[in-house]
Amino acid sequence: MADPTSPPPHKSLGWIYWTDNQEQGPVSRQQLAVLLKNRQISSKTFVRREESDQWSFLQDLDLGPLPDDPDDFGTNGVITHAPSAVSPAAPAFPDRASFPDTSPDRTSASSAHPSPSAFSPDRDPAQGTTAAAPALKQRLSGAIKSWRRVEGWNDGAPHPWRRFFARQLDNSLYLGLLLWLAKSPLLQLAQLLLTTLESGLEPGTLLVLLIAGGLIILLSYPFIHLLLACANALVVGLSGCSVGKWFFGIRVLNREGKPLGLRSALQRELSLWRHGLCFGLPIADMIFMVHACFDLGNDGITTWDRKTSSVIAQREDLTLQMILGLLGLAFIYGSYR
Repeated sequence: MADPTSPPPHKSLGWIYWTDNQEQGPVSRQQLAVLLKNRQISSKTFVRREESDQWSFLQDLDLGPLPDDPDDFGTNGVITHAPSAVSPAAPAFPDRASFPDTSPDRTSASSAHPSPSAFSPDRDPAQGTTAAAPALKQRLSGAIKSWRRVEGWNDGAPHPWRRFFARQLDNSLYLGLLLWLAKSPLLQLAQLLLTTLESGLEPGTLLVLLIAGGLIILLSYPFIHLLLACANALVVGLSGCSVGKWFFGIRVLNREGKPLGLRSALQRELSLWRHGLCFGLPIADMIFMVHACFDLGNDGITTWDRKTSSVIAQREDLTLQMILGLLGLAFIYGSYR
């Protein structure tokens, strides 16, 4: 007879998922569904069974409804004793999986993965197919209705190039405004330098001036990117959009579908300045941008969006967006000429 005071035997949770460039878990099937609903993972997150080495996209699995499981959930469907790798549940907001799927047909891609039914041995056949549980629908209905008031912004696929060009266009506009405001001091400085060079300098003195000028230019990059981050935070925090983001079909909102506000927008921009641009240092910023692009493709979310619980709404990739994107690219090209 078992000792009633002894702890229950360990139950394998069964699922490993990949995020933040490392394996997380194990978690149960129900916990995966809650993480997906709370946008802590995305439909493109890689997952595998604990005893298997074969990875699959989460969107290729059939998670089914969310039954009441006292081992994994509290009274409100929140994980009560998830592993340490899983962060606490965030406020409910509709995941991109709840939006209409406008991406190309994935039938051929998904055929390479095992059948979804093979990943759901604990699913009750009497529950039917993939319809969401009524309780889950009720929790999400209000957020979905408020979100879909903005028609045509239901594209949930990651678009790193659209986000890159949107920021390039914004930065070009902000830099142009900054140069216009600083036009008079810059002209005076240029005139002083020309006068100094025309007066004749010793070769050693000229070399020192050139090195000092190069260092000043190099150190000015982080400061300029910081000013651009503050400008972006002001515009996006108050409106949820900007000129560049409008052309490339991007909005940055909170989980209630509203603008982030100045504080959260500034936190997001500072995180991007650090994790996505390496403080604006030349060459290093390109390496960090490439790394962030891979993270966005694999996890469906960037580090700075995850840290601030930001939601990226994107205009559907249709004819209108293609026209606006081409106009945005033309503006960027013109700004560099």
